[in-house]
Amino acid sequence: MIAGYVAVGLGVYLVAALSGSPLNSSALVPEFFPAGCMSHKNWGLLLLAAAAWMYAPFAVSADPPLDSAEQKVLDHFVGQWRATYKASKSEFVPYEKSGTADLVTGRTVGGRFIQEKSEHSDKTSGTSILTYDDQRRCYRSWWFSSSGQMSESLGQWDAATRTMTWTALKDDLTSTTRHHFLDDDNAHWSVAIKDSRGKIYFRMEGTSVRTPAQK
Repeated sequence: MIAGYVAVGLGVYLVAALSGSPLNSSALVPEFFPAGCMSHKNWGLLLLAAAAWMYAPFAVSADPPLDSAEQKVLDHFVGQWRATYKASKSEFVPYEKSGTADLVTGRTVGGRFIQEKSEHSDKTSGTSILTYDDQRRCYRSWWFSSSGQMSESLGQWDAATRTMTWTALKDDLTSTTRHHFLDDDNAHWSVAIKDSRGKIYFRMEGTSVRTPAQK
């Protein structure tokens, strides 16, 4: 509800690029930067959150339980969602822009991963993969765009506030994507990119609403 998601939500992709690739919040963030600033081919805005700057090998412990508390957290993202979002004018966005996305999220690969597919109002699409890394003890998210871009982020769950926070670092920039589940069917999420001095390069906020499953 990368990001997300996402929710998303997915998630998510959401979440953006900090190294010449897009930042996404769980696939909830489309590409809409105009030419002359950041072209929409070079910048896709993440459910979810975050770019290809964390190429550490993925590892999980042998046969982590599917019914673990950490895996159950990911069930918050499962389902169909309609996301509505707005990007504020900033260093990366020369003018305010808004959009929508439809997301379908479910479990895959033996149920150990969450897959989110998104279709955006700007005609782009994306896929996000979420899971819990038992060795790193954190959540992980990967996002792939129809533009050929991809991103990766790490997440932490706050049970008290029902909030997933996705983070990615690159040089002097930090991207943070937060998905706050208001209840089982509604979520608020935000994406921000700042440097070490607190200067904001990008900011987006949105809401996700669960929609009835199509038969």
